[in-house]
Amino acid sequence: MYKKIGLFIFWALFLLACMPNVKAQALDVQPYAVVSATGGLKHSSGNTYSLWGVAQGAKERKQITATLYRKEGTSWLYYDSTSDSGTDMHVETYKSIVILRGYEYKVEVIASTATHSTTQNYFYDFR
Repeated sequence: MYKKIGLFIFWALFLLACMPNVKAQALDVQPYAVVSATGGLKHSSGNTYSLWGVAQGAKERKQITATLYRKEGTSWLYYDSTSDSGTDMHVETYKSIVILRGYEYKVEVIASTATHSTTQNYFYDFR
């Protein structure tokens, strides 16, 4: 009985020693993660504001777009936009714009990756 166990262990070790050295390789694969978006208008001086947007998430390719709309009657009309992309955890975009008093504005901030997208809306009343 002990002879059979010893023979089994010998052959198992022999086979392991004959096998090529196989290392587990680290795969350069990361799961895509959720991305968050924030942005809006930040006052600079007078009627000048900064239209901005920030996308945050995992270190993967992401795009951020901040679009400004002005309300005309019941419709939101395109006014201006800014966008950028990158692979950092924090991607931001800024643009200096002039706001006309007497209107309502909406900033739509969209952050997206290959698998996720999120939209945030911010409203401003300059009437």
